[in-house]
Amino acid sequence: MKKGTNPKANPFNSNGKDNKFSSQLKAVQTYLLINVSTSAMTAGALGIRVPNVCRHKRSLQISGLLVVVRKGYCKETGYRAEYLSTNPELIKQSKKGIYNGI
Repeated sequence: MKKGTNPKANPFNSNGKDNKFSSQLKAVQTYLLINVSTSAMTAGALGIRVPNVCRHKRSLQISGLLVVVRKGYCKETGYRAEYLSTNPELIKQSKKGIYNGI
């Protein structure tokens, strides 16, 4: 390493907290675009911790990019949970009040 360089002080370090969470957010959004699943199922599929998925879920809900498609029992945990999606077609249907039992 060169003298006077500190990799932790580099704002463009790809292992930084902000970069990790923004890439996780993109992964969650893309996964829910293709699949309808619960937070626990999404966490298991992507290898992201459930609290992080819940944090990203909330930011997507605030942005209007995520909708609850239905409520049911989670295949991962066995508890009642909300099945989520970021699919634009499902978001349109939910705003109209139309659910087709996905």
